[in-house]
Parts: sequence; structure tokens; C-alpha cells
Amino acid sequence: MHSPASRSIRFLFRRKWAIMLIVLVFGGGAAGYFAIHPSSYEASSRLLVKFGREYVYRQESDDKSIVQPNFGQDQIVNSLIEIMKSLKIVESVVSQIGITILYPHLDLDKALSRDVSPQTLAVNQFSEDLSIKQSQHSNVIVITYSNEDPTIAADALNMFIEEFRVKHLQLYGETRLEFLRDQLDRLAQDLNQAEENLETFERNNNAYALDQQRELLLRQRSDLETQQNGAMTEAAALGQRLQVLQAQIINVPPTMPISSVTENTPVFVKAEADLLALRMEEQRLATQYGDRHPEVIRVRQAIALAQKSLAAMTSKMTGAETRGANPLYKELTSNIVMTEAGLKEAVERSVMLSTQIQQITERTEALTANDRTLRQLRRDQSDAEQVYQNYLKIVEEARVAGDMDRNKITSISVIDPAVPPEFEEGPSKEVKIALSILFSIIGGVSIAGIIEVLSHRFAIAEDVESTFGLAVLADIPMEKS
Repeated sequence: MHSPASRSIRFLFRRKWAIMLIVLVFGGGAAGYFAIHPSSYEASSRLLVKFGREYVYRQESDDKSIVQPNFGQDQIVNSLIEIMKSLKIVESVVSQIGITILYPHLDLDKALSRDVSPQTLAVNQFSEDLSIKQSQHSNVIVITYSNEDPTIAADALNMFIEEFRVKHLQLYGETRLEFLRDQLDRLAQDLNQAEENLETFERNNNAYALDQQRELLLRQRSDLETQQNGAMTEAAALGQRLQVLQAQIINVPPTMPISSVTENTPVFVKAEADLLALRMEEQRLATQYGDRHPEVIRVRQAIALAQKSLAAMTSKMTGAETRGANPLYKELTSNIVMTEAGLKEAVERSVMLSTQIQQITERTEALTANDRTLRQLRRDQSDAEQVYQNYLKIVEEARVAGDMDRNKITSISVIDPAVPPEFEEGPSKEVKIALSILFSIIGGVSIAGIIEVLSHRFAIAEDVESTFGLAVLADIPMEKS
């Protein structure tokens, strides 16, 4: 009865050639591949993506507002990753370093046979060796590149990052400086024209201190209107007085007796004096109160009585008398002349004041029109100044941004620049060879065991007894002749 260990040993010896063949083919092939194939070194670098000036839009007008983007950090990072995958960046790196330095073992003949240029083959290989991914829950991009030379791996990755920064500046950088400068020159001309228009209008129309001028004119017009109202009132009063005097002089004779030899002469003289006094009182009251005032009516009634009395006395007078100029008639005539002259002067003064008021009104309206024009010109000048200053600020910002672009100052910061890796990527070459031999042995034994199970031959007597249920009396070893 054979033990399991002895049976396993017998099995290994029986299938040793198959196992050895498998080990030699697969294990030897794998070991040879790892021995011949160059090692790969992986260089890595990390980039920090900041929310910088590239992602802020500014109005190129007088509007000072800044429009924030409608996308988040993840979208920015993904956009940058897509830019990094651009073949133009890889082509630039391959061209600067050289195909033979990057991939000295590249099969150029195979590339030519496939009608593919060595440059394209190297670019594709570089893209395969390059890995770009975003670190989870962060604004960090992790970039790795594998090459058989650790120094070239680090240099190529650093050059790739630098080319990416250049590409990033080309896409997001300031390219509008010349346009803004042209706009600024045009706005400067508009501002100069607006200032010149304002100065010309002020000089030609004496448009200085218009508010003070208008206030002075309004004050002058108010004074003239007051004077005109006084002149009109005076003219109205003189007109009424003239009517009263003209009505009075009708009843006054130009001459009157100046001497008489009768005994009634003193009485007659006194009556005429009283009549003259009443007429003077009537003139005064009519001028002061008007024709319908009770005092004026009372005085006129007294005058009428005095006239009747004087007429009666005149008819009774006897003897010779001497007549002369009536003082009352003379007084009334003088008053009429003076009143007419005063009325004419008041009317003329009123007309003159009306003309002056009209002239001041026209000047005031002209000042108002000039004031509207002046305000509009000042608004134009102010608007032109504001737009110019806004564009001047935008141009300065664009100039600073252009300087930052030329100095490659972006929102992309290198956290860890690539350095030559000390250890090759993955397990070492010796470990790979050992593992390939170990796995080939395991595989060979496994395949041999499968063959053993599938075989219909009996290797030992126990197999016959277990299969047919018969006892084996003896086993005869087969000898080779």
C-alpha cells in the first residue's frame, strides 16, 4: 500500500518531462523576457489648480462689474486635464528631447513597415506611458510618466508640465491688449473732443456761472416789474385826476371881477374865496379818494350852493367893476398841464420798463437754453471721462496680465516637481524572474496533474484494485529492451 507522499513522488517522477518542458517554455520565456526587457521608472508630479484671473470675465466697457464664471472647480480641473491630453503638448516634448533619447529601443523598422512615422509612434508611446488623473475631493492633478531611464522620466515629465503651462497661457492668456489700446486712443480722442466742445461753448456764449447770472436777471426782472406796477398805478391815478380836473375847469370862467364900487364888494370877494377853497378841497379829495367818495360828493354839493350864491350876488352888484384872470382857472389849467405831463411820463416809463422786462425774459430764456446745452456738454464730457478712465484701468489690468503671462505666472502651481525615481516601477527584475519560475513550476505541476487525471493508464496496483475491485497478485515491471 503506497502512502500519498510516495504516490505524489511517483507522479512527479512519472510526469517529470512534461513538468520540465512547461517550466522551460513558460518559466524560461518569462524569465528571459524580464531579463532582456528594460526596467521602467515612474516619475510623478502634482499640480495645484487655483481659481485665478483666467476664469474671471471683465466687461470691456464702462461697466466695472466682474462676472463670475458659472462653473465649479471640478469642471476647471477636468478642462485642464483635457488640455494636458492634447497631442500638441506631447509632440513638443518628444521633439525637444528626441525620439532616440526617449525610446532607444523603439522599433523604428516596424513603424516604417506599418506606414507610421517614428514621431507618431513615439508620441503614442509617450501618451500610453503618461497618466493624468484628479486627486479625489481636491483641486490637485497627479501626473505620472514611465520610462526606462529615471532621469529622462523626470526631465520629460517636468518638460511636459512646462509645455502645458505655456499651452494654458496661450488659451487663457491676455490677447486683447492691442485692441484695448486702440480703443483707449479712440476714447482719448472722444474725451478731447468733448472737452473742446465744452470750452468752445463756454467761451462763445459766456457760459460761466450761469446760476448766478440767472439769479441776477431774475432779481432785476422782479425790481423792474415792481417799478412797472408802480408806474402803471401812478398812471392810473394821474388819469383819474386829469378827468377830475377837466370836469372842474369846464365850470370855472377864465376871468373874474377884481374890483367893485358897491357895498357888496367885500362879501363878493369872500364868496369867491370860499368857492376857490371848496374847489381845491374837491380836487384834493377826488385825487385821494376818487369821485364816488362821500366826502367828495359833500364838497361838490357845497360848491354848487356857493356858485348859486355867488351868481345871485353878481346879479345884484351895481356900479363899475374891473375883471381880470381867474386864479382858480389858472390853478386848474396848471394842474391839468402838470397832470398830463406826469401821465405821459408814467406811461412812457411803464412802456420802457415793459421793454426791459421783455429783454431780461429773453436773456433768461437764452440762459436756460444755454444751461441745458451746457449740462448736456458737461454730461458728455463726464461720460467720456468715465469711459476713458474705465478703459484705462482695463488696459492697465491687461498690461499687468500680459506681464504675468510673459513671466508664466498662472493659477497652476507645481506642488512637487518630478525627480528621478530611485526604484523601478513595480517589483524588481530578480523578483519578477523568481516569480515567473515559481509560477511556471506551479503551472507545470498543475497541468501534469490534469493530464494524470485524464489519463486511462494505471500507474500503480492500487489503481487497478480501486477501479475493478480485484486483488492484484503481482506486478511485473516493464523493462525496456
